[in-house]
Amino acid sequence: SHYLIYNVLGISSYDGQLIDEYQNTGRFLYKYAGSLKTLYHSYDINGEYYAGEEAWDYLYDITGYDLKDILIEIAQSRDNE
Repeated sequence: SHYLIYNVLGISSYDGQLIDEYQNTGRFLYKYAGSLKTLYHSYDINGEYYAGEEAWDYLYDITGYDLKDILIEIAQSRDNE
C-alpha cells in the first residue's frame, strides 16, 4: 500500500526504494526501543495506533470515505497519463 502512496505522489521507483531502506533502518531501531503500538498505548500517552489494513478501516469508519480506493483511482489515472 505504501507503493500506492508513492505512485500518487509521483515518487520514482528509485526514490521509493530509498525511502523503504531508511524506513527499514528506523524499524530496526524501534525494535530495540519498543514498538510504536506499545508506546502509543502507554499510560503516559494513552493514544491509538493503527497500521496496515486496520488503518484503512479506521479511516473509513471515522470519515465514511474509502481513502484506499480513492488513492488507487488516482494512482491508476496517473499510470494512464
